[in-house]
Amino acid sequence: MRASSRAAVATISRTVDWVRGTKDDVVVEEEEEEEEEEEDDEEFCYQERLEPEYKRRELERQERERQECMRQERECQELERQERERQECMRQELERQERERQECMRQELERQERERQECMRQELERQER
Repeated sequence: MRASSRAAVATISRTVDWVRGTKDDVVVEEEEEEEEEEEDDEEFCYQERLEPEYKRRELERQERERQECMRQERECQELERQERERQECMRQELERQERERQECMRQELERQERERQECMRQELERQER
């Protein structure tokens, strides 16, 4: 009977250890869950504290982007204005050059015509003599 008593005690001992182990596992799981909840709470509090700072920084970033966009738009408009002015100056210069060219041609044609007529007059005079 001693051997069976020892076997029974060993079985009971293993059962108690197993139950304790299960309890230990449950306790460890509960403690881990509590730690996770505490960490989540801490993270939430941290996020709550950071949220206004994050929003502020995000608004500042957006404002910088908006300002940069406006600056680029002004720069673009200025470049477009300068290009229009440059083209207008070129147009006016070309028109001026064309007027001068035409005036020179007109004057040259008039001069040639006067010379031709003078030559004709002189030729007629020579023939009359």
